[in-house]
Amino acid sequence: MSSIIQIKNTSLSGSAPTSLTQGELAINVTNGRLFYGSGSNNVVKEFTGSGNSIISASYLNPLTQSIFLSGSLNISGSTTQRGNNTLIGTTTLTGSLTLSSGSALRINNGFYVDGNRQFNYGQFSSTQTQTGSANTAYSATFNITDFSQGVSLVSGSRITISNTGLYNVQFSTQLHTTSNEAVDFSIWFAMTGSDIANSNTDFSIEKINGGGFQVAALNFLTRITSGSYVELKYSKTTANGQLQAKGVQSTPTRPVTPSVILTVTQVA
Repeated sequence: MSSIIQIKNTSLSGSAPTSLTQGELAINVTNGRLFYGSGSNNVVKEFTGSGNSIISASYLNPLTQSIFLSGSLNISGSTTQRGNNTLIGTTTLTGSLTLSSGSALRINNGFYVDGNRQFNYGQFSSTQTQTGSANTAYSATFNITDFSQGVSLVSGSRITISNTGLYNVQFSTQLHTTSNEAVDFSIWFAMTGSDIANSNTDFSIEKINGGGFQVAALNFLTRITSGSYVELKYSKTTANGQLQAKGVQSTPTRPVTPSVILTVTQVA
């Protein structure tokens, strides 16, 4: 038994036909691509060197059906896709990816730039008063990790970064002197054991009967490589100076006052 094949048209524009009924063929005479109809739904298929591939019935229009790609996909130029697209393997975009208004980019297992995970953060605090000798450098310590991702507290004072990036490091601390004397504090940042240049700020508490208070707060933008750590350093001019923590207070009831709070936020 033999089948009758009908040649429906030839395409000179490089396009594929939008629909073919069973038994119809379409040939692109420019590049030799051969298309045929299959079934009763005007589905278009293409003969290829490695088997047959299904082509959308609207070949030149944006894709309106779901796409399942297994393997690598290389896209050069502008591509519009509608529907659910599942990519398994490596996808390389040459050009830009634009999300239309109201669309969202959903990432389940982390977003990476140049192999570095993005959107890392951490917040750490201390409920312990921190003291020390005069004119001596100390590292502020923390005993609470409020929340973190890709940033961890190591050895009490080392804010350790898992992913290379540009980070905003910010702190606030409650300075106090326990005696009727003036005291000067210096607070700065160190990176993996070495002071960060141009990061120091001085704060003063005036001589006040019974001792006085001062709040120190500032932020610093710095690039941190994976495995490095940041420390908050301080010194003071008298032994009576301290980073003071307070418990819950009453009349009215007020929450705990940490001696120091430090946040780390990745910005790039």
